[in-house]
Amino acid sequence: MIERAWPRLAATMIAVACGAATLSSTGCGGPASAPAAADSVAVSSTVSHEQGEVKPPAADVAIELQPVDRAAFDALVAEQKGKVVLVDFWATWCIPCLAQLPHTAEVAKKHADDGLVVMTVSLDEPEDGAKAAAQLAKRVGDAPVMHLHSNLGGGSEAMEAFEITSGSAPHYKLYDRSGKLREVFEVDPAAERAFTAEDIDAAVEKLLKEAG
Repeated sequence: MIERAWPRLAATMIAVACGAATLSSTGCGGPASAPAAADSVAVSSTVSHEQGEVKPPAADVAIELQPVDRAAFDALVAEQKGKVVLVDFWATWCIPCLAQLPHTAEVAKKHADDGLVVMTVSLDEPEDGAKAAAQLAKRVGDAPVMHLHSNLGGGSEAMEAFEITSGSAPHYKLYDRSGKLREVFEVDPAAERAFTAEDIDAAVEKLLKEAG
């Protein structure tokens, strides 16, 4: 488990990966941070993760990303009424995001028959869709996941539109069977503890046990 105080070399690597973006503890910000939403509904915390080995899929996987704005995203979530929805906002320029994509795939596979729908939303620029698809093929493979691509990229406009109040990735949203946003896991350097993959797992399993 990577601690909140990263070795200097690791921090340097992430800073390079994020380019001119803001580096926030173990998360990467987009070109600019968005203002905090007044009606944020969930507790935020700093993300922690494991840099595990990424195993390539057994066969070639063709990944297609569906471009979405906020309205289209909300419509897709609404279509899943009766199911729990986990959304992973990520980007190729975010090392922690890439490290956690395999976990997103694992959750999708584990609960595929339990009423869970998993989505990823790439915050890469629209012209970088092929790059995002390549990373998804490598790290998510053929897991039952719906892949989306922000048509606003990952700048401040996108962060505001998707209510990513930290202005940083990785960012997770979890909706219950009625379509209500119940949990948000996002980067917060001021948090006392980092949220973990286990926290996400527990939240998903809790909502799956609830009646629709």
